[in-house]
Order: sequence, then structure tokens, then C-alpha cells
Amino acid sequence: MMKMSPFVKAFPTAHFRARLVVLASTCSIIFSLVAAGGAQSASTVTIQAPADGSSAGAEVSIKGNARLKAGEFLWLVARRSDFEPVWWPQRALTPNASTGDFAGTATLGTARDIGYQFDLAVITVDAAGNQQLTDYRTNALTTNDYKPIRLPATTSPPRIVRVKKTSDR
Repeated sequence: MMKMSPFVKAFPTAHFRARLVVLASTCSIIFSLVAAGGAQSASTVTIQAPADGSSAGAEVSIKGNARLKAGEFLWLVARRSDFEPVWWPQRALTPNASTGDFAGTATLGTARDIGYQFDLAVITVDAAGNQQLTDYRTNALTTNDYKPIRLPATTSPPRIVRVKKTSDR
């Protein structure tokens, strides 16, 4: 007589064993799709310029590449490095639909900030975070009130480069 495993004894009828095989097959297919990239599990964001540690003036250009999940938005934010944990939202970034490339600019403080280091971050946020940043930017542009803020929750880790402000031009 063939010995039954405890697992098989837990599912004594052929009906239950057949359902278990279907469930295991379904889980295997889902795992294979995710592992092969069939379902995007996270956004990918890279900053290509400026290089970490480079010099900057009053304004700095940023370039990179991003592949976002549906419902995510890309933003550029900046801060003087010693002003952690607050940031100044700069602008929404729109990746090219086919290449994912993006570009934008950030303003780095005023003349009195020459010699300080600044963090530039590209962040991904959900619709609520996008609305919060859009509202901040609209208010700042219309009232000239540019107080720094705490960022909304991000949907992936921020990508950060640090530059040194060496001029105000």
C-alpha cells in the first residue's frame, strides 16, 4: 500500500486535489508574469544630469528618465541641504511617452546661498500628492509666497543629487 503524505491527507478527495492544482498553477503564472516584467511592480526614475557634486548657479537644469506606474506623477523639488526636512516644489515633470526622458529647471535660493549645497530630488507621487504640490506651486506663483513645505508621501524612493551653488547667475 502506498503511503500518503500529510498534505494529501488534508485534501482527501480528488475534487479538492484538483482545485489545489489549479490554484498552484494560477499562482505560478502570476509569479512568472511579475518576475518577467509582465506587471510593473515599481516606478523607475534616474537622474542623468546634473552630476552629484557638480557646481550650479541660480538655476540648474535637470535631465533624466522615468517609467511611471499608472496614476503616478513626477515632480522636481529642491532644498538647501541644511534645510532638511522641508523642500520647495519646483515643477511637475512630464516624461516623454515613448522614451521616458524628462527635463526641467530648479531655482537655487538667492545670492546669500552661494557656497551652500542644495539637494535636487525627483519624486513620484499619487494623485493626492500631485494635487497638493500643484496647489502649493499655484499659490506660490500667484502670491509670491515661497515657504518650504514637507513633501507628501512618495510612491517610490526619491532620487537625489547634491550640487553646490557657486554663483547667482
